[in-house]
Amino acid sequence: MNSSNLNVTSKTDQDSFNISGVVNADNGNFEEALDFFNKAIESDPKNYVSYFNRASIRMHFGNIEGARMDFIECEKLHTKNTFLV
Repeated sequence: MNSSNLNVTSKTDQDSFNISGVVNADNGNFEEALDFFNKAIESDPKNYVSYFNRASIRMHFGNIEGARMDFIECEKLHTKNTFLV
């Protein structure tokens, strides 16, 4: 296997993308925020927080259907990752 073809990202990368997205959204840079949340989802498609963040930005842009789909995915992933104690 050629290691240059691997797309490996760390939890830190995913966290950094989400943090950068939140900072950009807080500063009114919503297009940039959306780009960062998309990157966060690409780097870890099982992290429900990224879907929630992207849904919030999609709502800002009036993309109700896109936001709805992200909220549904967020809920599925969150429920799947929640353990009863």
